[in-house]
Amino acid sequence: MTSSVRSVFRPLLPGACSLLLLLTLLPTWSDGELHAQTMVGTIAELRSDGTVRLDLLPGSAARAGILAFVVRYDDEVAEWFPLAEIAIESAGGGMALGRILELGDDAAIRPGDQVAIYEAVRDDEVSLRVTPPQLELLMGETANLEAELVDGEGQFLQTVGARWRSSNEEIATVSDDGRVIAISMGEALVIGQGSGGVIAAATVRVVEPNLVIPDSIVAFVGVEEPVQIEVSAQTPRPVAARSFRWSIDDPGIATIDAFGVIRPQRPGFTQIRFAGLNREGLIPVRVLGVPSDVLFSPRGEEIEIVQGEAVRLSASVRMADGAILEGFTPRITQASELVLDTEVPGEIRGRRVGEARVESAFGGLTHSWSVRVSPPAIDLDLPGGPLLVGQSVPLQASLRGSDGAALGAATDVLWSVEDPGVARVEGLSLVPVGFGRTRVEAVLGEARAEREVLVLGDLLMTLRENGEEGIVTLSLASGEMVRLPDLEGPASQPALSPDGRTLAFVQPGEGAAGVPRVMIAPIDNPGDRREVTGEAGGAGSSRNLLFHEHRPAWSHDGRTLFLLSNRTGSYAVYALDTADPRLRRLTRGSHFHRALDPAPDAPVLAVARAAGSGGGEVVLMLSDGSDPQVLLGSSSGARPDWGYGNPRLFPDGTEGLVSRWSTSDRRRGHELVLVEFGDSEGQHRMRTLVPPVRDHELLFAPSPDGERIVYASTPTLGGETGTIVLIDRDGRVLQSVRLPPGAEVLDLSWTRGESSP
Repeated sequence: MTSSVRSVFRPLLPGACSLLLLLTLLPTWSDGELHAQTMVGTIAELRSDGTVRLDLLPGSAARAGILAFVVRYDDEVAEWFPLAEIAIESAGGGMALGRILELGDDAAIRPGDQVAIYEAVRDDEVSLRVTPPQLELLMGETANLEAELVDGEGQFLQTVGARWRSSNEEIATVSDDGRVIAISMGEALVIGQGSGGVIAAATVRVVEPNLVIPDSIVAFVGVEEPVQIEVSAQTPRPVAARSFRWSIDDPGIATIDAFGVIRPQRPGFTQIRFAGLNREGLIPVRVLGVPSDVLFSPRGEEIEIVQGEAVRLSASVRMADGAILEGFTPRITQASELVLDTEVPGEIRGRRVGEARVESAFGGLTHSWSVRVSPPAIDLDLPGGPLLVGQSVPLQASLRGSDGAALGAATDVLWSVEDPGVARVEGLSLVPVGFGRTRVEAVLGEARAEREVLVLGDLLMTLRENGEEGIVTLSLASGEMVRLPDLEGPASQPALSPDGRTLAFVQPGEGAAGVPRVMIAPIDNPGDRREVTGEAGGAGSSRNLLFHEHRPAWSHDGRTLFLLSNRTGSYAVYALDTADPRLRRLTRGSHFHRALDPAPDAPVLAVARAAGSGGGEVVLMLSDGSDPQVLLGSSSGARPDWGYGNPRLFPDGTEGLVSRWSTSDRRRGHELVLVEFGDSEGQHRMRTLVPPVRDHELLFAPSPDGERIVYASTPTLGGETGTIVLIDRDGRVLQSVRLPPGAEVLDLSWTRGESSP
């Protein structure tokens, strides 16, 4: 370094010994002198990942693709000593980022160190690129790097010579012509520096090979076969046989050469020994006699699969004595990598749509197939049952093979929705935005699939408007409410099955009497309804041919439908199993049952029944009607001046909601009470969530997760229901929805699934 340069830069040093970061850009290989220096900023941060952040001064120039040196200036010797080297990776916005390449033992880089640059940064945007930019090599493997000039848009200009070096020669070395040799496990940067000082680097990752070695080898006398060893790294690939040293224990049975080719001599057992790529091991070898024939499978000369589907090749050997040996895996000797994947030994998998020829060998014989890869069929994997307005569900599709078997998830699917007013696609999610039906379509190449979805709101309710009753669905988020599609005629008391596929409800039965009957219908086609109990008297003995049915409710697993019926005189609880059409009576005696509710996640059933003097009792039982226990009411020892009814259970059945009223003054109205059940009346914990309103009763239901409660207050003698209210478990009001003038709510329930926020 010239003394003039030192004297010009020396005033920047705060003391006799200081650290400076010099960004050095050499114009040519022969020009080793440093020219004009310019202050560009300071070191702002040292990071644990080996990078440094530089704060640049306003107007200073620094860019990616130059080397930086940390040096110490010794005032007595008057020379610069490089202690560290970094490569600038990015610059802009008053900041630059560099990666430390080398750091001397006595180097000490600190935030606040001054940064200077020698030589003005070039104005043109020509830069250097090393290809490939990333390498994964096995220990002992080699690869070639090239340096090329590119313009500001990354377009190739020309291949150039470069000076090469490695940031860690214990991991990887590089020759003058860019040939990299993997030495030991780890990661290193191989840096190329071109004319004008521009640099670029490639990341070299050296890994220890994970060898895929055959468990054993079956060979046949007179048939020469190479040993197949593959390495599983980022990209599985075969390993050259010359990478190993080969030997065999008993050369009288078989021999093996330097290329790993076995030459069987006579029947018997021996083993191969191999060593290389930091591995050594044994492979058992069984040598059989001369085969008379080899049968390859699949039989025939044609194979048809779909994209993503795999077929296993196999071979059976017929020996000279007629014995047939099965279960061998042939070696694939030819296959088009554009159409097929053959990474798994003995297996072909459709990579792209097209045709290819596959050839395999075993026992000295070969067989070939013509393989046709067709587009796969796809299936839509959407939740069953209706969706809720505002509920986001993932859009997923699966591939289906030529035999109908599932092949895993489909990617790169194009999704569309027929009616964007009902639902729309957002990324990989389907977001319902309005009520109604629409079709969702998935397209993958030539394969397509579609599915009709029904969008409902959070609640199902029976609403009476202008003297007409019908089932409506309500979105709490928007307040929008519509009648349930395709449900003709008066209907009430809707109950959606846990899987969201079947709707139970009450409609007038056939005939002049038109007494209420429980119906069920697919939710996607409510018009296709049928009575669950058949004609009057058709299920069990009935003394009252004009019996009524109401209050349908599904068990937690959807296998049983409960209902109330007065077919024996007084209302009792009945059950109908989906697998058995016979109606079963669950409750006995002369009690008049008013309501029932199964726990959403447990085989528990709560039933409300009438008690004396205008009171009411709540009974808890198992879903088969056994072990009934009176929890609330006069029979349980509770105060006789309170009546209880309309129980609604939380998910696990250990707590629930009930309405409570004064038996001495019914005009006080009903209050909503949350009950945590104990073993007896005195151990129940009860707290009022909604106080009574004079001459009003409450309709209510807990959300599917048990965290929120929706309720409506209606006049005891009938009349307008003004508002639907959403509260939490402490009674705090979260939201309210105004209903149309004159609307009267007769019952309400949540649709199954997660409710919208």
